[in-house]
Amino acid sequence: MTALTHNADHDGGHLEETECAPPVLRHVLQHDKTSILSIAADGRYIYSGSQARDIFVWNRKSLRITATLEGHTGSVLALETCEEKEWLFSASGE
Repeated sequence: MTALTHNADHDGGHLEETECAPPVLRHVLQHDKTSILSIAADGRYIYSGSQARDIFVWNRKSLRITATLEGHTGSVLALETCEEKEWLFSASGE
């Protein structure tokens, strides 16, 4: 597998192709009733946005759902965390 990396030098920088190891799959988050469309994480939880308009809160250690956040009227397409404020931002196709 190759990756493009940016090399900043006195000429303004250029992209270099470098060899790197392929990514390794460590865990699979899966929900029985809906597709997961977006994902974000902080130090304690993993958040997944679903096609069914919900956000699932997963425990990082057990990989089990600990809460479901409801309120969107469309699929949850994007998630972002702000750990300093303990906020979770979400966007949907409403």
